[in-house]
Amino acid sequence: MEYPNVSFRAVRDITDEEVRIIYDLVMEHRPDRILEIGPYGGYATLYIAAARNLYGVDSIEKVVSIDYKQAVVPRVEETLEINKLGEVVKLVVVDNYNDMKFIATDFAKDANFILIDTCHREMDDFWSSLEKVIKNNTIVVFHDVNCIAGENMKTPVVFANQCKLYKSNTRLTNDPNGNPNGIGILFIDKEEEVVATTAVEEVKIEEQDDSKPVLEPEVVITDLAESATAETTKVEVVVEEEKVVEVIPTVAKEVLKEDKIEEIVKSGRSRRGRPKKSKIIEAV
Repeated sequence: MEYPNVSFRAVRDITDEEVRIIYDLVMEHRPDRILEIGPYGGYATLYIAAARNLYGVDSIEKVVSIDYKQAVVPRVEETLEINKLGEVVKLVVVDNYNDMKFIATDFAKDANFILIDTCHREMDDFWSSLEKVIKNNTIVVFHDVNCIAGENMKTPVVFANQCKLYKSNTRLTNDPNGNPNGIGILFIDKEEEVVATTAVEEVKIEEQDDSKPVLEPEVVITDLAESATAETTKVEVVVEEEKVVEVIPTVAKEVLKEDKIEEIVKSGRSRRGRPKKSKIIEAV
């Protein structure tokens, strides 16, 4: 694929390989509304805007880019103007994290392509807010998913957890010094997620034949209950020619002599209430 010939002089926090991955994604999926969170110097912004400007889906705000005031936003404006892409991107500047989360969440409602490259320290809370409003068929791109996770870098953990819920793809990349960066891509489909997590296996239930009584042998535990240990003994009982196996707690097998078993096992009764004769076969 051919890439745009751009002019960029600001500091780069994202590599040529990474911006081309993002460019390819935009050109492949052609989203009409793109949200970039954390443009920094604007290198990725430039490629996103160039790609978005090539196809004809119209929207009032083609690309919205949000960053903190202390970031190098003036360079983003300058870079876009030099490359004649200033009208494609709407820049939004915020003062603090709470404003960032609120405004980004509001814009995320209508976006169908989102790039996140900021709020790494607050990513668990930040993503929780965004994920609630992101609509189906939205592509979300995370930068730095292969960085070393820590208190100031929560993006790798958040992305890994989301990969369990949504289809995903990871591109292994490095910064100019050879340190791992990584591009993580989520394909949001919340309907598919719900089906996957709430699927219930169909079980065939046979109809009850009322002509045949259901046997419910009753077992009564007497003085053995208080002194029972983890050991068990099986007692087989025949109720009208049908064998029923019950497991009862006991202190030792030798305690269960036939006279003792008779105190424990009583005759079964059918659903209709008629008593059934029981006979002790053996204690195993």
